[in-house]
Amino acid sequence: MSKIYYKAMIEDMTSDQCSDREIECLLDHYQAVVKQVGLARTAFYDLADFPLAIKYKVDKFKLKIDRKMVLDQEQFWGVFTSGDKKLTVIATLEKH
Repeated sequence: MSKIYYKAMIEDMTSDQCSDREIECLLDHYQAVVKQVGLARTAFYDLADFPLAIKYKVDKFKLKIDRKMVLDQEQFWGVFTSGDKKLTVIATLEKH
């Protein structure tokens, strides 16, 4: 089944020293990337590879996503890091 028809729903997030603007931009990227993870259990991304990340000045962040099954629900646990800044996000995919 194609993930094109699914929407990433942010279930929880915690921020450590990220500005509100950075959080907003990183969550936008996260929602798009979660749909592309596919069957991988773990995926790594360098936001410098994303043109919009450069435009919004969040290109210094790295992203690690782990796909986990929690109570029969597929969840995507992501961690953005850049120096001493960190944003942790948990998301699920729901039919759109």
